[in-house]
Amino acid sequence: PDKLIVLKFYASYCRACMALEPMFLNVKNDKQLNGLPIIWAECRASRHNKQFFKKLGVLALPTVHFYDGSNKGGLVENFQC
Repeated sequence: PDKLIVLKFYASYCRACMALEPMFLNVKNDKQLNGLPIIWAECRASRHNKQFFKKLGVLALPTVHFYDGSNKGGLVENFQC
């Protein structure tokens, strides 16, 4: 089945990322979203994955990407927080 993939890019040293965390968790744990086909994921920035972040178009942190989880796949929407 088709799923929505919500992927948060963050860094452990980033104050804006720390400020986003409680809001992200509130949405992720919202009971109204239970049962919906959503996959929640997080990717922490490090010196080892800078090129990966750039390849995905992540230019600032935190950033959230929304992907279509169907066979077609692909980025649907993204925003920098």
